[in-house]
Amino acid sequence: MAATAGGGGTPASGDDGGAGGAGAGAGGTASTAGANDGASGGAAGAEPAPELVLLYADHSGGDKEPSTASRSLRANFSIENRGSRRVPLTELRIRYYYTLEAATTQTFLCDFVRKDAVVNDCAGIQATFGTLNGQLAKDYVEINFEPPDGQDWQLSPLGGTSGVMQLRFYNGNFAPQDQTNDYSFDPTKVDVPEEWTHVTLYRAGALVYGVEPI
Repeated sequence: MAATAGGGGTPASGDDGGAGGAGAGAGGTASTAGANDGASGGAAGAEPAPELVLLYADHSGGDKEPSTASRSLRANFSIENRGSRRVPLTELRIRYYYTLEAATTQTFLCDFVRKDAVVNDCAGIQATFGTLNGQLAKDYVEINFEPPDGQDWQLSPLGGTSGVMQLRFYNGNFAPQDQTNDYSFDPTKVDVPEEWTHVTLYRAGALVYGVEPI
């Protein structure tokens, strides 16, 4: 899929091979375990709680068009570190999954971040677009972090957060997108990010939160 990524992004090579790590095409697997610090789980045999958690909310409320014909896909994200060590944002990537109605170029934008948050400058949020061969999603946008001006964006341990990032992307010529069948879209999560496993988080190429679409 051709892609034009605004806000400093560049096109992904496509075909399940975005720089985020594990391929998310057919045969994708579930994971909510963040094996970053080797934290132990609860009861024996139970999957350990994730140390890195990705929070999501839909931010389409200000748009006049319905979700069946959206001119922009808007999402709010926040990343929380529940582990015991600091985590550099440069090691993390987010994926949001959907299916285009027709092949087109796409543009990514960061609309807003708080100046007092860890992620405090939209210029440090980049994105690439890629394609999948799965049944539940055919496309994704992958978001990564490149702090500007020598900044060092790190998540503090034991509850440190990135701050909310208001992001959006849109199709060439603002062609409408039906979000109702998009894997990552959830209209019940509005504006305030909360846990949602249909978006995924990677650290150094490994899936640490969320469920990849099959």
